[in-house]
Amino acid sequence: MGANIPKDQGSLKQVTTRFSAKRLTSSAGLVPIHRFWIQLGGEKWINHHLGNLKNFNAVYPVAQIVTIVILAFLRGAKHISHLRLLGLDNALCSLWDWVRFPVETTVTRTLNLFGQPAVIKLNDLCQHLRQKVWDRSWLGKVTLDMDSTAQTVYGHQEGASKGYNPGHPGKKSYHPQLAFIAETTEVLLGWLRPGDTHTANGAVEFLKEALARLPRQVWKVIVRADAGYFSEGFVTQLEQRVSGFVVKCKIKGYRRFCEEHAVWRKSGVGRWTAKFMAKPASWSKPRTFVAVRLLEGYDEDDLFGSRPIYSYLLWVTNMRLSPNDLEKFYNQRANCENLIAQGKGQLGWSTMRTQSFWTNETLFQLGLLAYNLFVWFKRRFLPEGDQGQELETFRSWFIRAAGKVVNTGRRWFLDLGKNYPWQELWLSIEEKQMSVQPF
Repeated sequence: MGANIPKDQGSLKQVTTRFSAKRLTSSAGLVPIHRFWIQLGGEKWINHHLGNLKNFNAVYPVAQIVTIVILAFLRGAKHISHLRLLGLDNALCSLWDWVRFPVETTVTRTLNLFGQPAVIKLNDLCQHLRQKVWDRSWLGKVTLDMDSTAQTVYGHQEGASKGYNPGHPGKKSYHPQLAFIAETTEVLLGWLRPGDTHTANGAVEFLKEALARLPRQVWKVIVRADAGYFSEGFVTQLEQRVSGFVVKCKIKGYRRFCEEHAVWRKSGVGRWTAKFMAKPASWSKPRTFVAVRLLEGYDEDDLFGSRPIYSYLLWVTNMRLSPNDLEKFYNQRANCENLIAQGKGQLGWSTMRTQSFWTNETLFQLGLLAYNLFVWFKRRFLPEGDQGQELETFRSWFIRAAGKVVNTGRRWFLDLGKNYPWQELWLSIEEKQMSVQPF
């Protein structure tokens, strides 16, 4: 059957549509990423440590389900139902020997088998794979950026509750907590929590686990955290466990606190800075604080004439930086907010859910693993100038490359377009993957 275009439509050529092409894929870039996942040993690790979640003769092993979810995340899936789009790609399924593709309920039933112990195992898997990557290219000094975010839900998901949700006030949400390695942009650790959980709740335990999951090459750690983490208990742990830290302060009456202790030095037009030792009312001992005072304007209605109006910025720290340098250093933490937005908007961290909390926690951890796989792939195979690409950019030119899978002479070939503009880069990636085992 076909659709003939009439000859009288301008200069259009007569074209007949047919549907006979086989083994076509719109996601050719998943092939080298899947190869990278296998070479890292991801499926092998899951088979060894989580394979017993299902019977040994199950049609769909746990490792296959996990691989499907991770690749679907990278392809752009935002919902469990979107996994079927990967199953409709006959080219990739035949290439990977996926004779049958699981339906949505099969995937959900498998993920429902994951409880807290299995989620911990997924964290162990991420740590195991990270160490392999860092063994090839490592850093001795790292900066950890800690932050939390609200993930709004539109149903009755277990564990979702009303809490701080600036994007959608009054709606139920989850409140995950995340730690990023600033130098590589990878996620070191993430916890999914109910929406009414305060940022500081469990912050000390989160910090301890994050530091325990750092690669063994790291010997110096600096932590940046926003005001939600401000507490003496958290600061005490930082003093004991890391080389340096800067935490934004949340003190009742912070304006008075600054004016009572600061000796201001002019640092620009309408700007003053100070560095001082002080003890907040409920703390056991004084710490070093850095403050910035900014002139916002004047109160013309003041009874005694014009009165200056100031805004204040305040941090607690143990670093030997000038106030201006410390402010610049802390402001770089804003990049982790961009990374969170990327994960939520481009990877489905906030939309891939079921009704079960632990299943949602499993999906959240697999989303973090998919994101890290993307970061590690860029770091390992892309030129340095291309490693800063966001996922959607990378997805547009690499993952969603159109191709044809051909089996001839007992060999499989991935045939991309003759005019594909990034041929040299693609071939260099394959050469690195095929020449020697990279891990």
